[in-house]
Amino acid sequence: MANMRGTKEYFSKLAMDVKWLIRELGPPTLFVTCASAEWFSDALVEHIRDINKDFAKTDSMTPAELCAMDPVSVSIHFHKKWKAIFKKLILAKESPMFGHVSEFFWRIEYQSRGAPHVHCLLWIDNAMIGKDSNDDVKAYIDQISTCSMPDSSSSPTLSALVAKFQTHKCNKYCMKAYKKNGQFYRKCRFGFPRPTKPATYLNDVADCLAVNQIKQPRKRLYHLRRTEQEANINDYNPALLLANQANVDVQYIGHMGSRLPYCITNYITKHERSENDEMWQQMYSAAKSVGTNAMSFLLNAIKQRQVGANEAVDRLLGHKLYSQSRQLRFADLQPRDKARRVLKPMKEVERLVQSDENSTDIFYDHWVLDIYPARPDVLEDVSLHEFFGWYEKGGNVKDVTMRLKNGNGCLRKRTVKPYIVTHPIVNPNRSAEEKERYFTSFLSFSDHGETKKTSVLWDKPTKRLSSNSRSTCRQW
Repeated sequence: MANMRGTKEYFSKLAMDVKWLIRELGPPTLFVTCASAEWFSDALVEHIRDINKDFAKTDSMTPAELCAMDPVSVSIHFHKKWKAIFKKLILAKESPMFGHVSEFFWRIEYQSRGAPHVHCLLWIDNAMIGKDSNDDVKAYIDQISTCSMPDSSSSPTLSALVAKFQTHKCNKYCMKAYKKNGQFYRKCRFGFPRPTKPATYLNDVADCLAVNQIKQPRKRLYHLRRTEQEANINDYNPALLLANQANVDVQYIGHMGSRLPYCITNYITKHERSENDEMWQQMYSAAKSVGTNAMSFLLNAIKQRQVGANEAVDRLLGHKLYSQSRQLRFADLQPRDKARRVLKPMKEVERLVQSDENSTDIFYDHWVLDIYPARPDVLEDVSLHEFFGWYEKGGNVKDVTMRLKNGNGCLRKRTVKPYIVTHPIVNPNRSAEEKERYFTSFLSFSDHGETKKTSVLWDKPTKRLSSNSRSTCRQW
């Protein structure tokens, strides 16, 4: 189910990938959101009206009806707009909007009515974050976001956009009940109206992240300079708002710990609504085999997932649901008898049996157990973690120095960025077996930097530590 786009398991895997990005890269600098507001795009509405005039009475249709009638045009328009904003403004080579972006992750989510919007995490080079002074952080926040109401005479377009898309109006959706001093009261969960401040103000991070057991709303990490007339204006970046022509939100994360970034990760990777859990209870039968139950669940999951017209069109057109700047690679650190292996194609296995009926070479090479031990001499001092991050199969066969010692191909080194290496997370305090797995993983990823030292590995038959030459593979 993890490979089925849109399922709960799919987004759970995506959430883990983003958390691994945060583990490796540190917390992101900015959290950016861009909505679509397709009804208010005059150019899009006129385009839909024009290309569909021969099939329907488009002259009398409202913008909402036109967008609902032609979700293909809406989807193409949204993706082209976001692609242009992201590449030409956020990732611009000269004067990027928020500073030079070193890493990124973005995901498209669909609202209840089906309209798409983008959530984006950005890692900015040399951005002011936890370690910097408060004055530097405030200056950076003021540089990338504002909540001011532009003057309608000097900036009529921006002023109209702020009034239409950035001004919050409380309703049933945002009003939430809180308890204080034994009494319940209702307050906007987005914090509107926001407090007025003569200058940008930073709150204490610990107070903002503290869990309040009586369910009072948490403080924001910071407050922008704001007047009473701007109390209901959401934070925005002027250039981003002008480009997007719809609601935007720019939030500075500014926290070196993991809790806030992980909360944001869970928010942007939440799964779309479905009834899978209830559906499983309804269709499970102890009289059926596990395979039959699983196949029934798979087929029904495809039918039961709530998919709007825009999401359906994105699937059919092959539009990306998310994108990230770094690729991830899983390291299977299980012992040899528990490691997962990929079986070779049946035709190849049949040829092996015909040539040697006693052959056991029915699996593809395992990166930890087969390829890493057979690495060429020039990579003798490369640790397993570095090997997984930088090297992959498929190099120049004429390059003798990069050939594997087992003769099964060549290696090549990545030229730009390494993989982010993922592995099972093991808690050594859970059990003796988990403790053994923990130290096995630790030894597998140990550094090989000092060339004269021997590498430490587990002696498999006796389960005790032994010293061997560096050319010997750590079997675990």
